[in-house]
Amino acid sequence: MRRRMALVLTLCAGLVLVPGTAGAGTTFTFYGSGWGHGIGLSQWGAQGLATKGWGPSQILRHYYRGTSVAQRTPPAERFRIGLLQYEGTIVLRAEDGSFRLELSSGRVLSRAQEGATRKILIRRTSDGRDVYRIKDASGKLLAQGGSPSNHLLARRSDGAVIRVIDGGWPHMVGRGWLQFNIVGLRSAHLLAIVGAEPYLFGLAEVPSSWDTDALEAQAIAARSYAWEKIARLGQRRSGCNCGLFATTVDQYYVGWDKEVATMGDRWVAAVRNSARKIAQHDGSTIQAYYSSASGGHTENNEVVWGGTPQPYLRGVCDPAEYGVTSASESTMVLERWSEAFGDSSVTSRLGLGIGTVRDFRNFVRGVSGRVKTVTVVGSNGSAVVTGWTIRSRLGLRDTRFWVNSNHNITGRIRRAYDNLSCKPGIATGSQRSIVGGRFQAFANGRLYLHSAKDVVTWIRGAILTKYLAKGAHRGFLDLPYRWKSIDEGRGRRAWFDNGQILWKTSRAEAFEIHGPVLDHYLAAGGFSGFGYPITDVTSVDDGDGDSATQTRQSVFDNGTISCSTTDGGATWACTP
Repeated sequence: MRRRMALVLTLCAGLVLVPGTAGAGTTFTFYGSGWGHGIGLSQWGAQGLATKGWGPSQILRHYYRGTSVAQRTPPAERFRIGLLQYEGTIVLRAEDGSFRLELSSGRVLSRAQEGATRKILIRRTSDGRDVYRIKDASGKLLAQGGSPSNHLLARRSDGAVIRVIDGGWPHMVGRGWLQFNIVGLRSAHLLAIVGAEPYLFGLAEVPSSWDTDALEAQAIAARSYAWEKIARLGQRRSGCNCGLFATTVDQYYVGWDKEVATMGDRWVAAVRNSARKIAQHDGSTIQAYYSSASGGHTENNEVVWGGTPQPYLRGVCDPAEYGVTSASESTMVLERWSEAFGDSSVTSRLGLGIGTVRDFRNFVRGVSGRVKTVTVVGSNGSAVVTGWTIRSRLGLRDTRFWVNSNHNITGRIRRAYDNLSCKPGIATGSQRSIVGGRFQAFANGRLYLHSAKDVVTWIRGAILTKYLAKGAHRGFLDLPYRWKSIDEGRGRRAWFDNGQILWKTSRAEAFEIHGPVLDHYLAAGGFSGFGYPITDVTSVDDGDGDSATQTRQSVFDNGTISCSTTDGGATWACTP
């Protein structure tokens, strides 16, 4: 389900600001990931979890926090699905079997045999009445009647299928019946009247070829969304006189087309196997929002759309989405996309009245990195704009975007990030290529890929602080390749190509050891023998004036290791 929201804009009228980093003629490139609003269930993420063996209830509990799955009775026996709105002419064809056009009063206006078409026109008579006019394929008028209160119905014979020949909803109806509602001059709504469970058969939200558990999770989410919406808003909503729109305003409904498509029976089976099951929180059916792909992390509902935070719509890590979307370039766009606009185009599309857009500043982000608000700086002022406004007006895929800096998490680093359940937090920079590997910075540390060892290591806390102080990957320690919790969780230890860093978490600082001091430390039992280092390895002047002698030393909890060489480092003698 994808929801439309009012755009929120706060203008700082008359405020003239110094232009930001962008200048005239600048191109703004928006780098992002995800597709949709990013709230609730991620459809591709659910597919990824299903391939890892997660069941439908487990998938739903992951995306909708604190929920459970239960069986309930639908809010209505039949649902009113808004297929088309404000149409003056609609054409139907008897695709398989026959149908009749009758008024809700019972009067039959026309019958159509298999292969025949009927054109329904909404017209006003000379005496001011709005009626239905029925014509055949040749244009011959067959009947006229009805009114805004005496609706026209298209009822199928047993097993028949009606095709709606209209660009707005060009699909087939094989369940329930059609209803026309006159709403004005040459204007009517077209609705499908269908049972609560059969309605779900016609949803084309995900491929029917997906894993069975993902299909059932989708069916339960879709059922929850529909039942909650109808229970809350009824079935006479403004703009459609319906309970649910057939578009992504609510859920994408294509009717019989879904059932008869390739593998459509698998989707129908998933709906049947989960019959009357919904997701609930504190005993109430939830607003089960979902979108195509989260880009790796879903978002809190109030960040994207504002409003009251819902306890079950909290942003969560989406750890299996990348595994399925990265399988081909056609789906990889869900995880990494970019859109470039010139400053004149951005200015025109946003329409903020602040002159030529020069910069984007002061991003306020949610837990997933999605933009809640951003200050847009123009040549004649500034505006605080929601991320949803930027997405809508620029036609971006998601509000999880960065401007002129690519923070997308991909490749081996992304897989490690997912395996860590997104614990490193939001990416704070681009993924960078370095000698021997790659790295990317996050809100809570860095992830380093050591190409030769084919391993990604998360470096954080005091160990990262020390590593950076020693030059990080450019320094003598080189690249990390291992991290471990030690001392029954009271310490941390990181391995690098040319040394180690140990940290007792009750202490503010971590310390590095390398070279002969490290070799002796390990030979003498390492941590179990000497404990934690409390100094880095340092060069010591022994005061004898012998420049040929070099000494390296480090102090530990349980003693001091001192190593000396007189042959330029070819051999070292260490004590104790």
